[in-house]
Amino acid sequence: MSIYWNKEKRDGDIWKSKEQRDRDEAWEWIYLCKELPYPFNHYQLPRLPGIYLVLGHLGPEHLNSYVTTKTGRRISIKEKLPLWISPDQRQQAFCHPLYIGTTHDLYERWTSHDHAEQIQRLMNAGVKVQFLLWVMPPSPNFRETEEEKNAREVREECLNKTLQPLLDFKRRRAICRRLWLFCRAAH
Repeated sequence: MSIYWNKEKRDGDIWKSKEQRDRDEAWEWIYLCKELPYPFNHYQLPRLPGIYLVLGHLGPEHLNSYVTTKTGRRISIKEKLPLWISPDQRQQAFCHPLYIGTTHDLYERWTSHDHAEQIQRLMNAGVKVQFLLWVMPPSPNFRETEEEKNAREVREECLNKTLQPLLDFKRRRAICRRLWLFCRAAH
C-alpha cells in the first residue's frame, strides 16, 4: 500500500488516481498512538507528509472521576475541560478534535500551541489522547527515482504493518470535511 500515487486526475481540490480514490475508503487515516501517556515524546511519532489531528477521548469513567489539585482540592475532570468544549459535551462521553496542525506544527511548535497546555493537563488527568495522521498527496510535479520509490514502499509496508485504520467511514468523512475547510481557511 503506497502513500503516494501517480496518474493524477482532478477530483475536487485534490489530485487523485482511481486507485487512490478506491483506497481512500479503506486507508486515509492511520492510527499513530492508541493511548499517549503524559508526559510523552512526540519525536517518536513517524515523520510523514500529512496533517496531524489530536483527538481527546473522554469516557464516562473520566467524566465521573475526580483529580486532586496541587493545593489538595478535589475537582472533577469535567471542571478541567478546555473552554472550547461545549456544555453539552461536558455531560456525556465524546471524541473531540483538540488540535489540528501540520507535521511541522506537531514537531516544532507543539509546546507553544494555544491549546497544548490545556491538552497536556487533560492528559495528566488520565484522559486518553490519540494522534492521527491524514495522509496528503505530494504536489502534481512530484517525481521520484525507481530506487527512491522502492525504498519508500519498503518503509511504508513496514509502517502499515504497525498502523491500523481508526475511524469508521462516516466519521472519517465528517472529520475530513472539517479538516478540508480548516485547510482552505488557512490559505
